[in-house]
Amino acid sequence: MQQKRPEIRNFEGVTGVFSFDEHGNPVMDATILELRGGTYVEFKPIAGAR
Repeated sequence: MQQKRPEIRNFEGVTGVFSFDEHGNPVMDATILELRGGTYVEFKPIAGAR
């Protein structure tokens, strides 16, 4: 399984879309949410967070 991880690209999982780098580490965008008036609002996406 670990050998196949780098081949996985743009997998749509429960936490969002992710891929694996050449070392088998997950690579995906992270999103910061801000609580405004009792509602979560997307604050700022961080591309390529690890």
